Amino acid sequence: MRPFTGHGAGVHPEVCVNRSLLSLRAALVLLLGVLVGVGAGVLTVLSHRGGPAESVIVGTAACAGAVAFFNGVIDER
Repeated sequence: MRPFTGHGAGVHPEVCVNRSLLSLRAALVLLLGVLVGVGAGVLTVLSHRGGPAESVIVGTAACAGAVAFFNGVIDER
């Protein structure tokens, strides 16, 4: 049994590749979606038309729509 070297069990350090969890494009699309969702939720609260639950629902729907929109608009290159 090999001792643990911090690079994975039995994997040589040359083989380990530092890969990110999300691509830059995916992170940007999700960030923009969250920002749109938070903005819609805040505007719903400030309009005094609904309670906190309605603001969360509006923000979630806006976030989903924005992610779909920005996914189609931002080029994949």
